[in-house]
Amino acid sequence: METGKSAAFEALARWNDPYRGTISPGDFIPVLERYHLLYKLDLYMMKQVLLELNQRLTAGLPLLPVSVNFSAQDFDYKNIPEEIEALYHSTGADQLIPRSNIIVEITEQDMATATDKFHEQLRTLRSMGYRLWLDDFGSGYSSLNVFSRFDVDLIKFDMALIQHLDDHNGINREIIKAMISVARALGIETLAEGIETEEQKDFLASVGCDLGQGFLMRRPVPLETILFIVQSDSYVGRWESSEEREKYQSAAKPPEPEK
Repeated sequence: METGKSAAFEALARWNDPYRGTISPGDFIPVLERYHLLYKLDLYMMKQVLLELNQRLTAGLPLLPVSVNFSAQDFDYKNIPEEIEALYHSTGADQLIPRSNIIVEITEQDMATATDKFHEQLRTLRSMGYRLWLDDFGSGYSSLNVFSRFDVDLIKFDMALIQHLDDHNGINREIIKAMISVARALGIETLAEGIETEEQKDFLASVGCDLGQGFLMRRPVPLETILFIVQSDSYVGRWESSEEREKYQSAAKPPEPEK
């Protein structure tokens, strides 16, 4: 879960097999990619997100944006703006949920290597009111050059930058500072993912990174737990202290069933 002024939940795909237990996306997503079926999973995730947003509103909970990852491959096999718009109406989301609460995430690698058809569909999505986030930014594919080709609302720094801040005499610290400076000048928000230590969090907050995400804040949890967290008013702030986080996590634990 991200925290901050544009906080959002991130929809994550997990396969809970009754015999094998939880299967990592790293195991099943490459299979879908190989057979050009990944768009089916991504559109399914978008449909579930829209249904769950309706569920939250029905439960009287505050509405927060949700981001869904899409692959460049999806745009080769489907008209994604049309598909998302169809889901937006068929799920009833158009009656309750502004499009700005729905975020499409694309990786930097996909943005750098995709076709004109792909970029045109992304422009269409933004013109319709959906938001666009760039994931894995700084992973070595295009970096700052991507800003000259397309408008995005937010960039998510590749976790390798965060987890290796001090490698090679701390060059990643300087890279992150420069990226934040350019993004801020262009009116683009920044998010650091993969935060696992207080030192990483403190550095990112000190250099002006807008948002933070990682196991230090919270691990992925089922929707039911998220609903309980929000309902119990335990939503975490932008760069909360360890004491505040412990308080939030304690408050978010469902009560023990009566014996």
